[in-house]
Amino acid sequence: MKLEFDKCTVKASHKKFKVEENKCSATIDNESGVEIKKVKIDGCLITGHEERCDWMFLHEEPEKHAHLIELKGKKIDKAVSQLKSTLGKLSQDLEGYKKTCYAITTTYPKHGPSTLQRKKEFKEKTRALLEIKNIKFTIKV
Repeated sequence: MKLEFDKCTVKASHKKFKVEENKCSATIDNESGVEIKKVKIDGCLITGHEERCDWMFLHEEPEKHAHLIELKGKKIDKAVSQLKSTLGKLSQDLEGYKKTCYAITTTYPKHGPSTLQRKKEFKEKTRALLEIKNIKFTIKV
């Protein structure tokens, strides 16, 4: 099934983009004013019963980069699973992009072996970086 990117994407060069859900938020700080594609994944690009993350931001300057975002309450493992599933579904569409995934939750695990191991395994399985952040996070482009 072909994904309908155009229907789920807004292109703009705003200085800031913000998405919020579950008391969590992610802000894209686009001081350079490059064109960014804001893609609603959950309920638009990917529907049905498949696991998927909430949002994706794409830009091609200064490099091709995809930022996948899951805004989740307390379930970090679920957020990571949703990000991994989305990467699998979009692997062909994101070929050539650097990929960073953000699980933004209301609880944040201590920096320790389990978090480091989770990030390492995620990178090995998906070739994408995983960041686990608390409540509000800003991504600089």
